[in-house]
Amino acid sequence: MFWFSESNTEGIITLDFNKPRFSIGISELHLSYLDKKSIDEVANVAQDLKGLETLKLEMSTVEEQWAMFLRKLDDDTIPSDHAEEECNKLIDLLRKDYKEEKIIKNSYYHTVIANDIIMNEWSIRNSSKAKPALSHFEKAVQLDEAASGAAHLGIAWCTLIIQDKNYKKKALESFDKSLKILSNEMAML
Repeated sequence: MFWFSESNTEGIITLDFNKPRFSIGISELHLSYLDKKSIDEVANVAQDLKGLETLKLEMSTVEEQWAMFLRKLDDDTIPSDHAEEECNKLIDLLRKDYKEEKIIKNSYYHTVIANDIIMNEWSIRNSSKAKPALSHFEKAVQLDEAASGAAHLGIAWCTLIIQDKNYKKKALESFDKSLKILSNEMAML
């Protein structure tokens, strides 16, 4: 069971398959997000969709890691007598990764967040939003170079917007990498 309510920010995931019951509280993830935003921003969900999209992807990442843990329990990869210890390790890892802003381990999610920033937050009058998008595109490339065609395209676009030193050369290199990766993907179809 996984839930959030307006009056209670305690998120709970529980497991009960005739094995010992484990719960993982993920309220720190939710509360940490709330601390980053003013109360007015959190109260007006319609105006804060960009932050909620990122939170949704972070929660999806936590759910994926939890599902992998449950699968290991079901397959007896993790013996029942070690399950609580492994669960605590997972909780500690999730907390550490969130604090270090490394909770998202799926390159696709970083690309989605970056594209969301560009589409919903960026403006020609204010190119500062291109830097966070660039950071997410670069993380996507680091996580999965082979499937990073869209991320390289985003890097090229952000590089052109930001216009740091040697930006034209860097943008062309990224466009070239994007073309090669996407061409290889198309050839496989």
